Amino acid sequence: MDTKRKKSLIAFILCAALTIVFAAAAGVLLSTAPKNEVIASADGSTVTRVARSYADDTWYYGDSAGNLVKMSADGEEICRTVITEGRSVRSIASDPALDVLIVLDEDYNLFTVSDDGEELTATFVRTFSGGYQSLAADDEYVYFAVPASRYTQFVKYDKNDLAGEPVARGQMYTCFRQGSNYQFQPVVSGTIVGMYADEDYLYVVTGEGQYHRMAKDFSLNSFPFLSDEELADLGATEDSGGIVTIPSDSYDSSLYRTARKQLAASSAAFDAENGRFYIAGVDGEFDALDLSFEEIEGFNVVLPNTPATGAMAFHRESGTVYIAYDNISGVTAIDVSGGSARVLYQANVAFYITNMAVPAGGERLLVICSGNNRDNPDYKELLSADIGTLADKGLINGLGIASAVLAAVCAIGAVFTAMLVFRAGFSSRCRIVAKGVVKNWIVYAIIFVSMAMLILFCYYPGISSMILSFFDYTRTNPTMRFNNFENYIEIFTDPANLIAFRNMLIFLLADIVIALVPPAIFALCLIFMRNKHYGTFARVVLFLPSVLPGIATLLIWTRGIYGVDGVLNMVLRLFSGEGFEPVLFLQDHGIVSLIMMGFPFVGSYLIFYGALMNIPPSYYEAAELDGCKLSKRIFSIDLPMISPQIKYVFILAFIQSVQNFSRVLMTTDGQFGTQIPIVLMYKRLQEGDYGLSSAYATLMFLVLIVVTIFNMRIKTQEMEAGS
Repeated sequence: MDTKRKKSLIAFILCAALTIVFAAAAGVLLSTAPKNEVIASADGSTVTRVARSYADDTWYYGDSAGNLVKMSADGEEICRTVITEGRSVRSIASDPALDVLIVLDEDYNLFTVSDDGEELTATFVRTFSGGYQSLAADDEYVYFAVPASRYTQFVKYDKNDLAGEPVARGQMYTCFRQGSNYQFQPVVSGTIVGMYADEDYLYVVTGEGQYHRMAKDFSLNSFPFLSDEELADLGATEDSGGIVTIPSDSYDSSLYRTARKQLAASSAAFDAENGRFYIAGVDGEFDALDLSFEEIEGFNVVLPNTPATGAMAFHRESGTVYIAYDNISGVTAIDVSGGSARVLYQANVAFYITNMAVPAGGERLLVICSGNNRDNPDYKELLSADIGTLADKGLINGLGIASAVLAAVCAIGAVFTAMLVFRAGFSSRCRIVAKGVVKNWIVYAIIFVSMAMLILFCYYPGISSMILSFFDYTRTNPTMRFNNFENYIEIFTDPANLIAFRNMLIFLLADIVIALVPPAIFALCLIFMRNKHYGTFARVVLFLPSVLPGIATLLIWTRGIYGVDGVLNMVLRLFSGEGFEPVLFLQDHGIVSLIMMGFPFVGSYLIFYGALMNIPPSYYEAAELDGCKLSKRIFSIDLPMISPQIKYVFILAFIQSVQNFSRVLMTTDGQFGTQIPIVLMYKRLQEGDYGLSSAYATLMFLVLIVVTIFNMRIKTQEMEAGS
């Protein structure tokens, strides 16, 4: 064995070994990457809200069937109760100052739920018309922000008597100085993203960039509930728009204060221990404010993405804030336990997160996100993610993908070096090819660019679509989840799809017949006449319709021919007389009407006529001398001589029929029993069901590729026979 071959053998062994190592590494990494646990309601209903417990490391979730479920830290169900049977749980509120849960159902009925450790007990309290936007609690009272007409009002209840009358009422105002007075302007339709109570004040954060601090007895924002005498005691006046004006000496900023900032919040959390507000801004910034609504130095962080869900979870025990985003799977963890904010990691968890919580133990991140229920787009799933592995998840998946790519590269190297070792003359041929490439590098560069574009814009989308057909992947839940052959099973088990495939077969057979028989007969008739003027006139007349845009042709058929006042109904009315009811062709005879819209097949006529014109006249002269009849001439000379064109038209008609969805989509939209698979694929794609639409595309591709391979095989046999 010469030196070069030995080196090639060593290279082959090395590449093969690396291929095995990297492939094994990819398999191990991708299979052991942390995965989120899906926790769903026992009856299959939608999970609506999740909340932590402040007594221990348990947690709760509510669902659309009205269940409230208590879970252990490990995600095991402990107990459950029914809040209102068949009524969705709208919100669950847990607070360190409360010894009960406050639950609101979809009919705005308020319940308190006590937890003795092993059993949940729900008690109806009252009904809030329109529900409440937010709540806060202290040692004695519970504060609710409730919608009142166009405004937001606050009601204060004794937490031991939530069914009783409010202790106090207030309203949300924007307060500003006006000359020697202060004006209180009611806030219209404000969006509250956070409400918190400490020993002294009630704080409110809105999504419009307003921050409110008020006395908890609403001493200076209870104007709608004051009598005229009480307003007069303050020296206050109220106009028809609800704006209250009071003298500056009657204004006390400790009783009510507002601040407006550019920092508009999508979500907020209150750190009672440190006296801070944590704000995730709508423009993608994170900041902390003190109790006077001033920004705290060192806490400003630019988030990797723009938050839009309003989903934030603050784990006070570890001092970590978790922020979710709208349409990406990322969750950002920020450490705020020290004197500044520090981004810990960005982790992929789930798309479209609407609610988050972290139990006391800090081991699990609970998120409610878009689920995978094609029949119910509003379906939500509860995911439990291991916080300890979130930071490593992206790294492990990245390393797994990188290992797979390296394995593929090494495999290519192994194949190449194996050819050098085990195939004689391969190295010399490689040198010849290399010299040719160097010599004609411009040609090979063009070929390389062309192949790269072909792979990028043709093969890659096609292969990606095939792969995607084995996944549950939708616009509402872009998390790709492997579902084996479920998309294909759904296609072949859905009665609507079976009807669509039946219609496709009917259209296919009809289109092939229309493409072959009438054009062939007409072309033969013109050939028999052997009149150039007739031939030229026929070609012009038949070619003119093909100049029309496809949309215009469809309009002519739907309005001018099939319409109530179209040609066909005019003819029928002429022969039927009075009392004629117009025929709704597309509605009553959809399949037949759409088939006729494919007639005539202009392209095939021109192909047949051109082929027949190229048949040598000597053939016909010989047939005439032999006394050949017309029928025998057709089947012995004409059709055999144009058989390649017949095969070509057959393949062309087949492909065009399978791919032609405009005549159905633009005329009946699949109604009246005219649905076909390609229109269903288009509709599923428009609905954002990418996995299912990819399955449709893959099936049609397989049908067309079989026909194409068959056609290529026929051409190859003809070329071999000719040689």
